[in-house]
Amino acid sequence: MEDNNKYYVPEISDFHVGFNFEYRIRNRDGGILTLENGEELKSNEVSKEWIPCNDFSEFDYFDESGISRVLGLIKNGDVRVKYLDKQDIESCGWIEKIWDNNSGYFSIGNYTFGYHDSSHNNTLNCFAHISKTEGGFNVAIFNGKILNKSELLFFMKRLEIEKPESQTNNS
Repeated sequence: MEDNNKYYVPEISDFHVGFNFEYRIRNRDGGILTLENGEELKSNEVSKEWIPCNDFSEFDYFDESGISRVLGLIKNGDVRVKYLDKQDIESCGWIEKIWDNNSGYFSIGNYTFGYHDSSHNNTLNCFAHISKTEGGFNVAIFNGKILNKSELLFFMKRLEIEKPESQTNNS
């Protein structure tokens, strides 16, 4: 069963190298299309399974004609992105400190990731606050919305927040 509260359809501007998403295959050629998992699709049918893509640059459509194909996936609702959730945050190296009614914070070293999920659907479609402790003071370095794991990784890279060495091979 698909949970629409955990996923959203991205815009074309969201796609970049390293972008994580899922997509479905649609048979546009007519006849019967047999997928690797054995599922058979008749003309214009869409696959039941969502196929994960952990990096847009590895996606089959990452070529000159790929943009129009991705636009087609978006238009037909055959691509989706999981909202950022607690598991995603932890997989990026953040350690949970407080979890209380969809609000709380995580930490990595002297960085803190605070959030408040105003959607109340357990997806952390949230307002995020990232701060760094320097000289005994807590300095805000980011305030805004982070929709998904790819965005969190992007901000971590830009803010030079590194996953602890003990966790670099666990994601």
